[in-house]
Amino acid sequence: MAICGLSYRLAAAERFGLHRSVGARYLGDVETSKGVTKVPFFDLRRQYLPLREDILSGIAALCDQQNFILGTQVEELEQKIAALVGTTCGIGTSSGTDAQLMILMSLGIGPGDAVLTTPFTFFSTAGCIARVGATPIFIDIDPDSFALSPARLEEFLVKRCVSTSTGLKTDDGKRICAVIPVHLFGLGADMLSIIEVAAHWNLRLRQSARGIPLATGYGAQAESGWPVFLVSIQPRTSELLAMRAWW
Repeated sequence: MAICGLSYRLAAAERFGLHRSVGARYLGDVETSKGVTKVPFFDLRRQYLPLREDILSGIAALCDQQNFILGTQVEELEQKIAALVGTTCGIGTSSGTDAQLMILMSLGIGPGDAVLTTPFTFFSTAGCIARVGATPIFIDIDPDSFALSPARLEEFLVKRCVSTSTGLKTDDGKRICAVIPVHLFGLGADMLSIIEVAAHWNLRLRQSARGIPLATGYGAQAESGWPVFLVSIQPRTSELLAMRAWW
């Protein structure tokens, strides 16, 4: 039987000695929320309304054609994204996670390898690394951009890695095979510095940009000069992934 209500929760909290640490704070939250205008954490209505008719007509056309899997719309999107980033082809996948996984697998990254990335990212960044059998190693972020810090990257490579005949390895023997910075909140990582560090140490580099427009501002810089990209389109962010290998 489920028992609901604020008084029951407070009584239970007080009974187990948690009244001040849990119950009282909960009551305070309820009281202070009265009369306060709540600001939605996520609201796309202002963006949606000017595009409403185009979006609905596009959905209607798709339903009429019944091309819900692949089809001409997907092919057209692949071609437009390929043209946008200046590559020869685009490949659609079922999710951004699958695309990340495909990139890692195509580079042969697997057990015994390590990939350097940021801890401040969507979980699939590290999850895909683990899924191919490699080890994610987290490099601290820059406090201004919230992205991977070039200084902390350089520090890790100097203090925790050694150059061997088979490549750069961590002090416990894992081969460093890639670096994945992640761009968040419309802010770009210091890619020029990160590229310089990665090139100096002969590392592969993949970018993951969340919430950065592909054709404007930093997005244009993030696009240029990279042979592999992933664009993940979702309601809250546009995501751009790119990987470049130095051999």
